[in-house]
This record gives sequence, C-alpha cells and structure tokens, in this order.
Amino acid sequence: MEVNSVNKPLVNVMINNLAVKILVDTGSSKNLLDEETFKSLKKHPMLTNENNPVIPYAGRSMNIRRNICAEIRGNNATVSSTVYVTCEGKSNFPSSEYIK
Repeated sequence: MEVNSVNKPLVNVMINNLAVKILVDTGSSKNLLDEETFKSLKKHPMLTNENNPVIPYAGRSMNIRRNICAEIRGNNATVSSTVYVTCEGKSNFPSSEYIK
C-alpha cells in the first residue's frame, strides 16, 4: 500500500488484466471504476445499463452509468465481481467485500 501526497491510501490491483490504483475505502458497498479507467481496459466488457445513484460517505450522490462483471486480482487473491462505472470523479474504489 502507498499513501499519496494527500494522504489517500492506494493499492495496486489488476482489473481485467489492467494495472489500476484504487483508493482503499472499507465502508464502500460497491466496486467503483471511473469512466476514464474503464475506457483504458484492453477489452471492453459487456456493459449493463444502470440507473442507481451511489451515495458516498460525503453525502453527494454519484451517478452510475453502467456495471460490468470484472476479474479483480490483488494480494494473491482473485475475485469476479460486479464493478460499477461512474462518470463522476477520477478515483477507483473497491467494495468492503473485496478488501476482506
């Protein structure tokens, strides 16, 4: 784990074979991926339309564009999980389920 210049804990994981830095958020109930990172995936997985907002701890809701099924690898573990693609922000967050 690294702590960047503004003291945000980041970890490196692989999402569908793309190296991604994600912000550790132990309270998150969903895996979030920003749209810019999604577009960087070598193979764009099939998207399912999603119209459910996510309300982060700060209270301002984030709109979810779509969700994908992705393989997430890190810390010697691999999980297949739903990842929600958001057009807001430039951060990626794992859910508390992945962090366990």
